[in-house]
Amino acid sequence: MIVVDLRPHSAASQLKAVHRRLKLHSQLACRATTRSRALDAPKAATAAVASSKHVLLFDVMDTIVWDPFFTKTPEFLGMTLKELFAVKHPQTWSKFERGEINEAALFKDFFQDGRSFDGAGLKQAMVSSYCYQPGMQQLLQQLHQAKVPMHVMSNYPAWWQYIEDQLGLSQYLSWTFISCEGPMKGKRKPEPEGFKAVEEHLGLGDTSAGAQLVLIDDRLPNVEGALQAGWDAIHFRDADQLKGELQQRNLL
Repeated sequence: MIVVDLRPHSAASQLKAVHRRLKLHSQLACRATTRSRALDAPKAATAAVASSKHVLLFDVMDTIVWDPFFTKTPEFLGMTLKELFAVKHPQTWSKFERGEINEAALFKDFFQDGRSFDGAGLKQAMVSSYCYQPGMQQLLQQLHQAKVPMHVMSNYPAWWQYIEDQLGLSQYLSWTFISCEGPMKGKRKPEPEGFKAVEEHLGLGDTSAGAQLVLIDDRLPNVEGALQAGWDAIHFRDADQLKGELQQRNLL
């Protein structure tokens, strides 16, 4: 169960706390890399050794790809985002993400009052808007060329296939972990079961004995969930910031 603290200033305090933990993880990663450089020879092999000890798990929406939901959906429906969240069913989209319902059921139960709308038109408005976040395609190319192991870890429905069709993410990383299907079906970040499913599928449950799993995500609750699972995590803000975090871990 996720408990949300609604006391004044609690959100800011939680944000600072998570960022302090992220800073500590980054510092520890830097120290480990420095020690590795001192002990390992030849020096040219250091990056490859360090890279083999990390597996990157990428969130997709608003990390790799711009998420059109919060802009295009209210725009298409002729309402504000606040108005949309007041009338849409609170559970239907998450059920779609978990693979519990199909697209037809999504459109049927999208609104609390069961009103009809142009579901196909809404889908097209979203799908046509998928695009890479600035600088992210180039960064994925660099990581792929460096042979850094990478997987998607995304809360997203079957529409991920349209992202792939338009942007070709699989050139760089595998769509291994999606909440609607595969090893993570029915599970969503930041639920502990989602992180456990990744560990079991990759055979890396004991990170002290294997690779370090690193979640890259724009949402702080997901970052916090990864840290609680014993992973490393990077709170994504933009491609330049992410590149710097990866360089600190000797992954680029």
